[in-house]
Amino acid sequence: NPTTGVDENDMSVSLLVTFGSFRYFVGGDIEVHTEAKIAERDLVLGVNVYQANHHGSATSSSRAFMEDLEPRVIIISNGNHGGFMHPRQATLDLYASLPGPPTVFQTNKYLKGGKGGNVPDAFIADIDPSGDEGTILMTVDSSGNYTVTYSPDASHTFQIKVADTSVVIESLLPNPVGNDTKLEEVTIENKGASAVTLAGWTLEDRSGKTWSLTDLGTLAVGESKTIRRNGMKMSLNNSGDKITLLDAGNAVRDSFQYTSSSEGAVITTGH
Repeated sequence: NPTTGVDENDMSVSLLVTFGSFRYFVGGDIEVHTEAKIAERDLVLGVNVYQANHHGSATSSSRAFMEDLEPRVIIISNGNHGGFMHPRQATLDLYASLPGPPTVFQTNKYLKGGKGGNVPDAFIADIDPSGDEGTILMTVDSSGNYTVTYSPDASHTFQIKVADTSVVIESLLPNPVGNDTKLEEVTIENKGASAVTLAGWTLEDRSGKTWSLTDLGTLAVGESKTIRRNGMKMSLNNSGDKITLLDAGNAVRDSFQYTSSSEGAVITTGH
């Protein structure tokens, strides 16, 4: 599943690699400009492994992009170059602040100081960059696991997370003709194989304000239902917002980000 992107300074081909339920994203040297375009369209959601863009630089791995990816594992391919200083400590700090947080591996230890940083030695393939370069091998098996191996004696095995996308955000109406506080709408669709009761489910905007979906009742297989704002606190910002669908256990089921709206125009997510 290729996703192509062009930065202002470089061109890279980005790939979303899938094997069954396993999802791996590698973006090459894309930077925040291209990451923003991918995040705005929610092109890549919920991966297992993310190979850090641009070797863990400070010009990549933007927060909005990382919040879409939600990786369980991050692999940084880096060297010991004092000019580039990869990975940047600021980027490692961002990774550590993500939910989970993800487990981060490096190919090589960085020793040139400045703004560069390192994960703990136990997660670095080569802590002596004067010798052979570090190698990280990732294997995926059919039993639902993947293993990251970075030395003859060091490996970690993870369980593949399976994203539940049976209930999705189908469309939004952020800018209705008339009163926004009453007429904004979101349509939810059940794409799964069984009916889903929406009691306790909510929609949440970027500021944390919500709409309750309880009144929609049960979504039959293949059914779509529309919730209208009618004075609820969450607002579909006309100039752009991120709307998240949460189930009764407060787990994220889907999300969609848009950057603008036109009066009376329905935005279809494609989910």
